[in-house]
Amino acid sequence: MEVARGHVADHNFVDNEQRMKPAVLYALFGLAVLLLLYVTAACVVFDFSKPANAFDEEEHNGRAVAFGPRPRGLFCKPSYAGMNYDGSEWPFLVFKPVCSAWRTNKGYEAPSKLRKN
Repeated sequence: MEVARGHVADHNFVDNEQRMKPAVLYALFGLAVLLLLYVTAACVVFDFSKPANAFDEEEHNGRAVAFGPRPRGLFCKPSYAGMNYDGSEWPFLVFKPVCSAWRTNKGYEAPSKLRKN
């Protein structure tokens, strides 16, 4: 009788394990969809061919300074003189990892506002 009881318990464990697989897959799928939406939104908001220049700084350590790619005018207009940014605009806050990766890839330095001193 004990063997049968242990066998039933093992069978329940397998059922629980099989029920967990779809939940994990749904969670991973959901995360992948969110990541895809985030990257797609960044592609819509930014013009990756132009830098978003800082209004108060041009170079640091011999490299040009930029907050990241320039936001498209439809979403965010420059704060200073119609061509420079101060870094508090929403695209630079929402897409901070994208801007950091773009700066690194393009060889720009972070503005003093973002640098760790």
